[in-house]
Amino acid sequence: MRKKQIRIYYIMADLIALILGWICFNIVRFKVGAVEYYSSLSDFLFDFKNIADLFILLAFWMFIFFLSGYYNHVIGKSRLEEFFQTLFSILLGTLGVFFLVILNDIPWTYKVYYNLIIYLFTIQFIFTYTARLIITQTVTNKIHNGDICQRCVVIGTGARARAAKEEILSARNTFGYDVAGYLALLSGEKTLASDIFDNFPIIGNIDDMDELMEELKIDEIIVAIDSDNDQEVLKVLYGLYKYNLPIKLYVDKARILTGGIRVRTLTGVPLVDLTESNFNDTEHNIKICIDRLVSALGLVLFSPLFIYLMIRVRLDSKGPVFFSQWRVGYRGKPFKIWKFRTMYYEQETSQPQLSWNTDPRITPFGKIMRKYRLDELPQLWNVLKGEMSLVGPRPEQKYYIDQIVKLAPYYYLLHNVRPGITSWGLVKYGYAADVPQMIERLQYDMLYYENMSLLLDLKIMIYTVKTVVTGKGV
Repeated sequence: MRKKQIRIYYIMADLIALILGWICFNIVRFKVGAVEYYSSLSDFLFDFKNIADLFILLAFWMFIFFLSGYYNHVIGKSRLEEFFQTLFSILLGTLGVFFLVILNDIPWTYKVYYNLIIYLFTIQFIFTYTARLIITQTVTNKIHNGDICQRCVVIGTGARARAAKEEILSARNTFGYDVAGYLALLSGEKTLASDIFDNFPIIGNIDDMDELMEELKIDEIIVAIDSDNDQEVLKVLYGLYKYNLPIKLYVDKARILTGGIRVRTLTGVPLVDLTESNFNDTEHNIKICIDRLVSALGLVLFSPLFIYLMIRVRLDSKGPVFFSQWRVGYRGKPFKIWKFRTMYYEQETSQPQLSWNTDPRITPFGKIMRKYRLDELPQLWNVLKGEMSLVGPRPEQKYYIDQIVKLAPYYYLLHNVRPGITSWGLVKYGYAADVPQMIERLQYDMLYYENMSLLLDLKIMIYTVKTVVTGKGV
């Protein structure tokens, strides 16, 4: 049973619970006289408006559940956390349903409204929580029995790999971990795939990873390499992001690689999840919704400004209106970033080159756009596609990242969040003209990474608007 399958079970259970709960509530709603204008219960239940309300409310409830983050992690759920998560979701949803539907009822006394809220909350909570608890308990039992496993591969064939494997297997009944084997990676650890280490198979090396990830259905990657060379470990980590799987690092290396950044460890297992940010599930989902909504509205509302800027760029100098460039984004995945062109066409050399305030390559109108950050507006398309966020560390070219990590190896942590159109580093520091300045600006981005919150995102957006309005973009 895979995560996607379990997630589908939870979603289907919630939908069934919502439908049954709504039917039961409508029966109570009819009995208490809140809808007296129907002659019989069947007329009310099968009324077109009531059925239409059901579909609308299903979408509303599922949106609430999505925002709560309930579907983000479906294995290893805490029953206590599940109880309160369901309780608050149902409470919020009940208030929404009251204003969307119930308030339109015309009961014989306003006190019926209070009773209806209590009935709806109680009925919907019982149905929803019971369905969820049954699935959670079933999954937990299957984990304890070994029927559900989180298949992981341990990268390394040394003392740390052995220790990591022992810790993982010791928590098998709690988290459902199952070690598929060791993966030799560094030059000093390369062995034949048929070799055995610590009674576990060495399934291959770095060259076999693409095939092994799919063949063995790996769910998580554990990095436990016997190396004190951070650059070697970082090189491994960069190559793992493309698999879009949780990457966990043996804890004694985490302090070195994170540069003192606070990270969360798994309960009972001394591993650090390098693909988790400080956002909780609810904030993470809310941020995604805000990004998509604002970017879509922005592309529509700013369309007249887009047309004006396109004409001005075309008149300013020959060449395409838009400029695109490959950057490294979320989980280390390359993507093409879009901007309005601010430089004379074909001024880019074979080697990437940063710009500065008095750069002669910048066109006259390009200077104006940079001053007010108007050249960044096309990145709303990147946000809508899910490649970027409104707020997040600015994405860099791989050419510069390779230089940055030599002096600041903890830079790779920024790939755990989507890059942004604006950032704390861009607001407080501005544009960087060389690698040393990029590293200085990095300190602000790391500060953002450690203290991520929706409130901080709002603060950065306000600072950004101020920068745009005052023209202090350069």
